[in-house]
Amino acid sequence: MYGYKEYRNNIIATLSNEIRKNGKEIANGVWRGEQQDSFRHILPLPNGENTKRNRIAAIKEYLGIKIDEKFLSKPRALHQFAHHLNSSQLLCYMTFRPLLTDEYRPTEELINLLNSVGIYISENAKCEFEYNDNLTWDNKPEGTSFDFHIYDSNKQYFFEIKFTEDGFGDAKKDDSHIKKFDDLYRDKIKDVLNQEVTVDECLKYYQLFRNIIRCDSDSNTIVLITDEENPVTSEELSYFEKNYLNNTNINIIPLTWQVLCKKWPKNIQKPFQFICFESEFSI
Repeated sequence: MYGYKEYRNNIIATLSNEIRKNGKEIANGVWRGEQQDSFRHILPLPNGENTKRNRIAAIKEYLGIKIDEKFLSKPRALHQFAHHLNSSQLLCYMTFRPLLTDEYRPTEELINLLNSVGIYISENAKCEFEYNDNLTWDNKPEGTSFDFHIYDSNKQYFFEIKFTEDGFGDAKKDDSHIKKFDDLYRDKIKDVLNQEVTVDECLKYYQLFRNIIRCDSDSNTIVLITDEENPVTSEELSYFEKNYLNNTNINIIPLTWQVLCKKWPKNIQKPFQFICFESEFSI
């Protein structure tokens, strides 16, 4: 059984080699002011400056991907590490953007792809990256951002995208997080799960609990997309489902990139990251 470190290193090596195939020369990127051989998965930025403009330029130059203005208008568009080849935000954008119209409506290919995994939407659905809903706490936005979101009539699908992350995300046990749990999350989690959780449980599985409180309506569904080869996210999700979701009827659809890769539309080019999810790829 391989471990997380081996898994991540293999993914990074695969992606780094993929963008340099056919002899293409690409310098290693910079991490914390240093340039090393192990940073081949980081795209080099103009002048080494990590600005949004430079990340856009690097992604376009080395991956041939033009990030559109509608996406860039979002406050959290293009994360600080979006020029890393294993960026889950970059993977999310490269997966779903080719399956949308200019108006961010689903194409026939997206409708059929989602239909094949149990998600049924119409051509009138509205799609959005980096989505924030109207949940508030202490007179300000609660703060959860979803990588991708679909609104179709009265139905909503909230997508959480993971790739090589070492988990879904926890939180520190400080005064702010404890207060937020007491004021907001405790009751919402209880309403959704029909059971209480402690502050320690909530903070350990912070992102997952923040996600599932959106399932307070039959019309809302959380879609979790992970790499089945990632031992950390796989184990964490399995534990969470077994201990918190077994006795609930909330709408959660766990998917893997391997499934989406297998069902990918034949007339649409696969994102380059999908080489890691092909059947012949192994750790």
